[in-house]
Amino acid sequence: MKKIFLLAILISLVFSCTTKHRKIRFGIISSSINHLPLSYAIDKNILNINNIKLIRFNTGWELSEALIHNQIDLAILPFTYIWTAKSKGYKIMTVSSFERETDALMTAKNITQLSQLNNKKVGVLRASSLEVLVIDLAKKTNLNFEIVAFRTPNEMIEALRQNQIQAISLYEPLVQKLSDEFHIIKWFSEFYPEHTCCNLASTEIFLTNNNIEDLIEKFHYTFEFIKTNNYDFLQYGVKKFNFSQEQMKNALQHTKYSLEMRDIDKEFELKMINIFLDLGYISNIPENIYYE
Repeated sequence: MKKIFLLAILISLVFSCTTKHRKIRFGIISSSINHLPLSYAIDKNILNINNIKLIRFNTGWELSEALIHNQIDLAILPFTYIWTAKSKGYKIMTVSSFERETDALMTAKNITQLSQLNNKKVGVLRASSLEVLVIDLAKKTNLNFEIVAFRTPNEMIEALRQNQIQAISLYEPLVQKLSDEFHIIKWFSEFYPEHTCCNLASTEIFLTNNNIEDLIEKFHYTFEFIKTNNYDFLQYGVKKFNFSQEQMKNALQHTKYSLEMRDIDKEFELKMINIFLDLGYISNIPENIYYE
């Protein structure tokens, strides 16, 4: 009996240690530049790869689904997906800002003025920040766009190639990748400088059971490290996305990284989410979306 009791204690201790040291499941969108500081921090041993499991997704929608169903713990996710999930009662939160700007409107080469898109078809990723930015742009410029929703960036890009639509709303680094083929007609940052795009999101259960401040501190350090090692960061991006020096330099010029969530950022997100409410994508404006 004594041996059985000791064995039970040993099994319990092993299970406890295994649970305690489970890797953080961190979800990212493969085609986006938003996760570059995270990958860079792991490469530079600022973050321990033994503590983090990177899980890649093709779209923000797939990443959001994984987060709300607790298949991952953390995600760098467009803010619209976080608000939408929260409005439906899913227990996730915005921990901080992470990546800003990056979004642009691209057209066929023969379109050189924004006004030429009046009454034309504009491709967006459905229920994403790319969609609300286009809708808001139409209001600001008194233009009428026929919104055509797609599930993936590749479907949207191919539709523009086939002239099924006349413009697309897209993010870095895909903007630079396609810059020789299409025309960058407008950066959304011209209307909202340093606007939030992708935030650090977490499940509430992860925030309850883990010290998120330690990870935030490492990201603060990473962002400062990048500022003093920007050439090395550039070279890392070149290798990561198989870009030319010029392409990566341009992509980073239109990308800002910051953990700060300012009042003006919250006001911007609320304004964009009210568009979602008008579109019927959500039925309510959720409260307590930001982790304090």
